[in-house]
Amino acid sequence: MLRFPECVVRVVPVIFALALAPIALPSGAQATAMFSGSATVTLTLTGIENADPFSTTPLDVEVLAGTASTDPFGGDTFPFEFSEGAATTSATSTGTPALTPPDFDDPTVLGIGDSLTITATGSGTADPAGYADVFSASFGLVLIDNFSTTDDVIVSFMLEFSLAAEASVDDPLIEDALSGGAVNVFSFGGDVDVDEFVEADGLFGPPDSAFADSFAFSMTVFADDFDGIDLVVDAGGFAEAIPAPGGFVFLVAGLLAIRLRRA
Repeated sequence: MLRFPECVVRVVPVIFALALAPIALPSGAQATAMFSGSATVTLTLTGIENADPFSTTPLDVEVLAGTASTDPFGGDTFPFEFSEGAATTSATSTGTPALTPPDFDDPTVLGIGDSLTITATGSGTADPAGYADVFSASFGLVLIDNFSTTDDVIVSFMLEFSLAAEASVDDPLIEDALSGGAVNVFSFGGDVDVDEFVEADGLFGPPDSAFADSFAFSMTVFADDFDGIDLVVDAGGFAEAIPAPGGFVFLVAGLLAIRLRRA
């Protein structure tokens, strides 16, 4: 009966373990989970006119615009960032009008053709043993005051917005990543109501998502009254990666097999 030398029998499990290591469990040493999200809204004032086309009363309307990166209700300042381990995060949360930068306490007067733009972005990466988490938000407010005591006015706007999200993982066994972007625009009187959201999932898909749209709308502001438009955009996500044990586990298993065989 043919017998293999004992030294060969002892070495085979080790060779087998080393051969299987990169196949069965990836090392994860160079793996990275990534995410990125963004949301942008631009509101442009396109016209103001009396609701009564035969009215000869001069227009007496003021349009005020302001932005903030602080939640006007909760007082939170964005972005929120958190990371640990071998992780990196980067995020921005901006409100940038086409005129001088206004804020809620010192708003800017918009004329016909002027725009208000707000943007939120967030991104990050996580290497093995790392975690990154970012949430960004920006807020905008447009107030329309009709000081006329006799005539209603029609105020027209063009709304443009875009959303994008990306997320990816190198190794789905040890990593996860998710990102998103959202936009919400609504007027006090209900003349405009936009609520859109995109999401990207690096683990289950889709790995990227985007949406954009634009349209015109008008608001009727009654005599001696006011109306307003709220704009909110937010973006962010998270990424995490844990180190994989790699071939070391299989090497130890092979050595243990040798020990048990000798016992």
